[in-house]
Amino acid sequence: MESQENTPLELGRYWAVLKSRWLVVLGCTLLGGALAGAYAVTSPTTYTATAEVNLNVIADQPFSTQRSASGLIDPATETQLAKSSAVLTDAATDLGNGTTIADVRRAMTVTVLPEATVARITYDAGTLDDALAGADAVSKAFVDYRTVAAQDKVGRISNQLSKEQTQVSTELTVVNKAIATASSSNQRAAAVSRRTVLEAQLSSLLDQLSSIASIDTSGGYVITQAEDNAVAVQPHTRLLVQMGLAAGLVIGVIAAFVVNALDRRLATAADIGKAHGGPVLAQLSDRMAAVPAAPGDEDSYRSAAERLLAARGHEPGATTVVDLTTGEHPTVAVNLALGLAASVTGPVLVVLAEGEARLAAELVADHHGRAVPSPFPAIGPTAVRLGRGVPASQVDTTPPEYVVVALPPDASRSTVLAAARRTGGVVAVVECRRTRSGTLRSLEEDLSSVGAPVVGSVLAAHGSRRGRRLRRRRRGVTVENHVTLAADGV
Repeated sequence: MESQENTPLELGRYWAVLKSRWLVVLGCTLLGGALAGAYAVTSPTTYTATAEVNLNVIADQPFSTQRSASGLIDPATETQLAKSSAVLTDAATDLGNGTTIADVRRAMTVTVLPEATVARITYDAGTLDDALAGADAVSKAFVDYRTVAAQDKVGRISNQLSKEQTQVSTELTVVNKAIATASSSNQRAAAVSRRTVLEAQLSSLLDQLSSIASIDTSGGYVITQAEDNAVAVQPHTRLLVQMGLAAGLVIGVIAAFVVNALDRRLATAADIGKAHGGPVLAQLSDRMAAVPAAPGDEDSYRSAAERLLAARGHEPGATTVVDLTTGEHPTVAVNLALGLAASVTGPVLVVLAEGEARLAAELVADHHGRAVPSPFPAIGPTAVRLGRGVPASQVDTTPPEYVVVALPPDASRSTVLAAARRTGGVVAVVECRRTRSGTLRSLEEDLSSVGAPVVGSVLAAHGSRRGRRLRRRRRGVTVENHVTLAADGV
């Protein structure tokens, strides 16, 4: 049961790694396809033509059923015969254009099909016409060689039998004369006996000559010429590119996990958990990270606010938001405070650090905030109260239900520790694929010295400073398009 429950988690973690490293996978896949395509383009093209020859079994009883014709064919012998000098010489002569025996031997292959009398001859060449001509020339030369070899063998046997027939006929003539001139019965009986033997030998020789004369000395015939068969082309560009893409994809997946293991930048919730950043309260998608939040991130901030409220229970809460991104202002912390203001009934106090007067003015003007003295002057002189449902007469007397200390990315170490000690907890804002795990671990170690744990992290989208500045310039141009998380009132 435990392994079955862990399997979806492991698969989800693997998918998260691949999703965060998709550029590595895509790059390796495209590189593999490009290399395969380049190899296919730069490699010389080779055409392979195929011709098939039926090998004739040379026997005195060609229609005997005691043994199949394929059983009388020795594949190894036929392969060597096809590569003999006589066959290669005839094929090279037929091809012409300076083709040598070595050229033909390198270009050809011969395969005798199992349980058959068919030989498959292939020929490689740089052009289609040369490949077709080569396969046909070799197959023709092979058949002709087998025919000539069979005829020579039958001729030698026939000549030998003819000589023996002549000798027996001559001796039989002598014996017949001896029978006619025999002076005694014993001589006559001996001559008759010798004549019987010679007649039997002569009959046997005549039968053998008749059998030899009936032997089919044809070496075979071409079943299919080269132009009738499909011609293979190497390299196969499409197949090579597909194989390159597949190999690149596999290598890319492996490389993604290797890069993820070596990369110290935070990209997934698992990375943040390993760096002791606590649970991920929200994962943002807006690269510019402006105030107010983009419509796509509204729900993420509200979700993060609900998790913080659930963690503190019914008591007033406080947290320090430490920004570890490359931004210029604590925009994530301010948006988180706006999300808290939309979720609680009491005021939310946002404590801003030195130099954030403009951000405080925008909160007052655009979000109906109220500037109040900071409860933590050592951290920052400015604070803004946000909230809803609080009567104007009780604005200054109603204690805040939640306090958010928004520290900018350039906040000093002492300021971070002082704020964390006062609030008792920290939310870290990390930037996807830019904040390093060592930075988050160092923060967690520093905070442990003042008894302030990292209660969670917000994973901000990887963005540029220029984009954030552009987004901030556009703020306030169309106030009616802002999505205000906090309701009217302080």
